[in-house]
Amino acid sequence: MKCNVSVSAGVHIDNASHDELNVLMENCKEACKKLVTDFRLEKQIVLVCLKES
Repeated sequence: MKCNVSVSAGVHIDNASHDELNVLMENCKEACKKLVTDFRLEKQIVLVCLKES
């Protein structure tokens, strides 16, 4: 992304099983991937708009 990024989040599930924690971790990974993809797309849109103006 060619910029510094810091993200912090906390999640707590009472008495979570090992399987539930694995699902949570996979969901977090997917959410991070989506965030990066969306950020890159937004950055491209801004650059295109700047070039057109």
